[in-house]
Amino acid sequence: MAHLNGIIREVEPRVIEYKGVRFINVKDTAKVGDIVVCSSDDYWDIDKGDCFLIDSLYGGDASFTDNAGDVRIINEGGNSTDAAGVCGVYERDFNVYEPCEASTEALLAVQREELVKITANIAELEAKLADEKTLKVGDYARRLITGQVVRVVVDDRSELPLKTVPALGSDESDFYGWSTRSQLVKLTPAEAKAAILAQVEAQFREVA
Repeated sequence: MAHLNGIIREVEPRVIEYKGVRFINVKDTAKVGDIVVCSSDDYWDIDKGDCFLIDSLYGGDASFTDNAGDVRIINEGGNSTDAAGVCGVYERDFNVYEPCEASTEALLAVQREELVKITANIAELEAKLADEKTLKVGDYARRLITGQVVRVVVDDRSELPLKTVPALGSDESDFYGWSTRSQLVKLTPAEAKAAILAQVEAQFREVA
Protein backbone atom coordinates (compact mmCIF):
# COMPACT_ATOMS: atom_id res chain seq x y z
CA MET A 1 0.00 0.00 0.00
CA ALA A 2 1.05 3.62 -0.44
CA HIS A 3 2.28 5.95 2.30
CA LEU A 4 0.51 5.19 5.58
CA ASN A 5 -1.59 7.93 7.12
CA GLY A 6 -2.30 8.07 10.84
CA ILE A 7 1.18 7.15 12.03
CA ILE A 8 1.76 8.47 15.55
CA ARG A 9 5.46 9.24 15.77
CA GLU A 10 7.70 9.03 18.82
CA VAL A 11 5.09 7.55 21.17
CA GLU A 12 8.19 6.62 23.13
CA PRO A 13 11.83 6.91 22.05
CA ARG A 14 12.21 4.99 18.75
CA VAL A 15 8.60 3.82 18.95
CA ILE A 16 5.75 4.70 16.56
CA GLU A 17 2.11 3.69 16.62
CA TYR A 18 -0.25 2.69 13.81
CA LYS A 19 -3.88 1.67 14.32
CA GLY A 20 -3.30 1.03 18.01
CA VAL A 21 -0.24 -1.17 17.47
CA ARG A 22 3.19 -0.02 18.55
CA PHE A 23 6.24 -0.58 16.39
CA ILE A 24 9.83 -0.29 17.60
CA ASN A 25 12.88 0.62 15.52
CA VAL A 26 15.15 -2.39 14.99
CA LYS A 27 18.46 -2.99 13.24
CA ASP A 28 17.15 -5.90 11.20
CA THR A 29 15.94 -6.84 7.73
CA ALA A 30 12.34 -5.87 7.09
CA LYS A 31 9.73 -8.64 7.01
CA VAL A 32 6.01 -8.89 6.35
CA GLY A 33 4.06 -6.91 8.94
CA ASP A 34 6.86 -4.41 9.61
CA ILE A 35 6.70 -0.71 8.83
CA VAL A 36 9.56 0.99 7.01
CA VAL A 37 10.24 4.74 7.13
CA CYS A 38 12.19 6.39 4.32
CA SER A 39 15.25 8.36 5.50
CA SER A 40 16.41 9.54 2.07
CA ASP A 41 15.53 12.31 -0.38
CA ASP A 42 16.81 10.36 -3.38
CA TYR A 43 13.49 8.94 -4.63
CA TRP A 44 11.15 10.95 -6.84
CA ASP A 45 8.01 9.05 -5.80
CA ILE A 46 8.93 8.48 -2.13
CA ASP A 47 9.36 11.39 0.25
CA LYS A 48 11.67 11.41 3.23
CA GLY A 49 9.63 10.39 6.27
CA ASP A 50 7.05 8.39 4.30
CA CYS A 51 5.93 5.21 6.05
CA PHE A 52 5.05 1.96 4.29
CA LEU A 53 3.72 -1.39 5.46
CA ILE A 54 5.62 -4.43 4.26
CA ASP A 55 2.78 -6.54 2.87
CA SER A 56 4.61 -9.20 0.87
CA LEU A 57 7.93 -10.69 -0.16
CA TYR A 58 9.21 -10.43 -3.70
CA GLY A 59 11.94 -12.89 -4.55
CA GLY A 60 12.66 -13.23 -0.85
CA ASP A 61 12.97 -9.46 -0.32
CA ALA A 62 10.51 -7.33 1.62
CA SER A 63 8.32 -5.24 -0.66
CA PHE A 64 5.79 -2.43 -0.51
CA THR A 65 3.79 -0.27 -2.91
CA ASP A 66 5.10 3.28 -3.32
CA ASN A 67 3.13 6.50 -3.81
CA ALA A 68 3.03 5.99 -7.59
CA GLY A 69 1.60 2.48 -7.29
CA ASP A 70 4.84 0.70 -8.16
CA VAL A 71 6.15 -2.26 -6.19
CA ARG A 72 9.39 -1.54 -4.37
CA ILE A 73 11.67 -4.30 -3.15
CA ILE A 74 14.17 -3.59 -0.38
CA ASN A 75 17.64 -5.05 -0.63
CA GLU A 76 21.22 -4.13 0.17
CA GLY A 77 22.16 -3.18 -3.38
CA GLY A 78 18.90 -1.53 -4.40
CA ASN A 79 18.60 -4.12 -7.16
CA SER A 80 15.54 -4.14 -9.40
CA THR A 81 13.96 -6.97 -11.38
CA ASP A 82 12.96 -7.28 -15.01
CA ALA A 83 9.28 -7.14 -14.10
CA ALA A 84 7.44 -3.98 -15.10
CA GLY A 85 6.54 -1.71 -12.21
CA VAL A 86 8.94 -3.43 -9.81
CA CYS A 87 11.93 -1.37 -8.66
CA GLY A 88 14.57 -1.83 -6.01
CA VAL A 89 15.39 0.53 -3.16
CA TYR A 90 18.42 0.54 -0.91
CA GLU A 91 18.05 -1.14 2.46
CA ARG A 92 20.15 1.63 4.05
CA ASP A 93 17.53 4.23 3.05
CA PHE A 94 14.76 2.75 5.19
CA ASN A 95 14.42 2.45 8.96
CA VAL A 96 12.65 -0.72 10.02
CA TYR A 97 9.98 -0.85 12.74
CA GLU A 98 8.53 -4.14 13.95
CA PRO A 99 5.45 -4.73 16.14
CA CYS A 100 6.52 -4.56 19.76
CA GLU A 101 3.45 -4.95 21.96
CA ALA A 102 4.75 -8.24 23.31
CA SER A 103 8.42 -7.25 23.30
CA THR A 104 8.83 -5.92 26.83
CA GLU A 105 12.53 -6.71 26.72
CA ALA A 106 13.03 -4.58 23.60
CA LEU A 107 11.09 -1.67 25.08
CA LEU A 108 13.09 -1.91 28.29
CA ALA A 109 16.33 -1.80 26.31
CA VAL A 110 15.16 1.34 24.53
CA GLN A 111 14.16 2.98 27.80
CA ARG A 112 17.53 2.16 29.34
CA GLU A 113 19.33 3.62 26.35
CA GLU A 114 17.21 6.76 26.58
CA LEU A 115 17.83 6.98 30.33
CA VAL A 116 21.59 7.03 29.71
CA LYS A 117 21.14 9.95 27.30
CA ILE A 118 18.81 11.81 29.65
CA THR A 119 21.17 11.29 32.60
CA ALA A 120 24.08 12.66 30.56
CA ASN A 121 22.00 15.68 29.49
CA ILE A 122 20.95 16.36 33.08
CA ALA A 123 24.56 16.20 34.27
CA GLU A 124 25.59 18.63 31.53
CA LEU A 125 22.78 21.04 32.38
CA GLU A 126 23.51 20.84 36.11
CA ALA A 127 27.16 21.67 35.45
CA LYS A 128 26.11 24.58 33.25
CA LEU A 129 23.67 25.83 35.88
CA ALA A 130 26.29 25.59 38.62
CA ASP A 131 28.71 27.59 36.48
CA GLU A 132 26.05 30.22 35.78
CA LYS A 133 25.35 30.61 39.50
CA THR A 134 29.02 30.78 40.49
CA LEU A 135 30.13 34.31 41.30
CA LYS A 136 33.15 35.56 39.37
CA VAL A 137 35.12 38.79 39.36
CA GLY A 138 33.02 41.45 37.66
CA ASP A 139 29.67 39.89 38.59
CA TYR A 140 26.96 41.74 40.46
CA ALA A 141 25.45 40.32 43.63
CA ARG A 142 23.11 41.10 46.48
CA ARG A 143 24.35 40.87 50.07
CA LEU A 144 21.85 38.68 51.92
CA ILE A 145 22.28 40.50 55.24
CA THR A 146 21.82 44.08 54.00
CA GLY A 147 20.21 43.65 50.59
CA GLN A 148 22.77 46.01 49.08
CA VAL A 149 23.87 45.50 45.50
CA VAL A 150 27.61 45.00 45.16
CA ARG A 151 30.19 44.06 42.58
CA VAL A 152 32.82 41.35 42.99
CA VAL A 153 36.33 42.73 42.51
CA VAL A 154 38.53 40.00 43.98
CA ASP A 155 38.28 36.22 44.30
CA ASP A 156 41.29 34.83 46.16
CA ARG A 157 39.70 31.38 46.67
CA SER A 158 40.28 31.52 50.43
CA GLU A 159 37.74 30.72 53.14
CA LEU A 160 36.45 34.29 52.74
CA PRO A 161 37.20 34.63 49.04
CA LEU A 162 35.08 37.42 47.60
CA LYS A 163 35.89 41.09 48.02
CA THR A 164 33.00 43.33 47.00
CA VAL A 165 32.46 47.04 46.51
CA PRO A 166 29.17 48.94 46.17
CA ALA A 167 27.81 48.53 42.67
CA LEU A 168 27.84 52.29 42.14
CA GLY A 169 31.33 52.70 43.59
CA SER A 170 34.06 53.84 41.21
CA ASP A 171 37.13 53.21 43.35
CA GLU A 172 37.91 49.50 43.59
CA SER A 173 40.65 50.18 46.13
CA ASP A 174 38.06 51.19 48.73
CA PHE A 175 37.58 48.42 51.26
CA TYR A 176 34.01 47.30 51.49
CA GLY A 177 33.92 43.75 52.67
CA TRP A 178 34.92 40.18 52.22
CA SER A 179 32.23 37.53 51.91
CA THR A 180 31.71 33.84 51.52
CA ARG A 181 29.81 32.70 48.44
CA SER A 182 26.82 31.76 50.59
CA GLN A 183 26.48 35.37 51.80
CA LEU A 184 25.87 36.66 48.28
CA VAL A 185 23.26 36.02 45.60
CA LYS A 186 24.37 36.47 42.01
CA LEU A 187 22.48 39.06 39.95
CA THR A 188 22.42 39.68 36.23
CA PRO A 189 23.30 43.23 35.14
CA ALA A 190 19.60 43.86 34.46
CA GLU A 191 18.63 42.57 37.91
CA ALA A 192 21.34 44.69 39.55
CA LYS A 193 20.14 47.81 37.71
CA ALA A 194 16.53 47.21 38.74
CA ALA A 195 17.54 46.63 42.37
CA ILE A 196 19.64 49.80 42.50
CA LEU A 197 16.84 51.89 40.99
CA ALA A 198 14.41 50.45 43.53
CA GLN A 199 16.78 51.37 46.37
CA VAL A 200 17.18 54.93 45.03
CA GLU A 201 13.42 55.38 44.72
CA ALA A 202 12.95 54.07 48.26
CA GLN A 203 15.47 56.61 49.59
CA PHE A 204 13.69 59.50 47.86
CA ARG A 205 10.36 58.37 49.29
CA GLU A 206 11.90 58.41 52.78
CA VAL A 207 13.18 61.98 52.25
CA ALA A 208 9.81 63.14 51.00
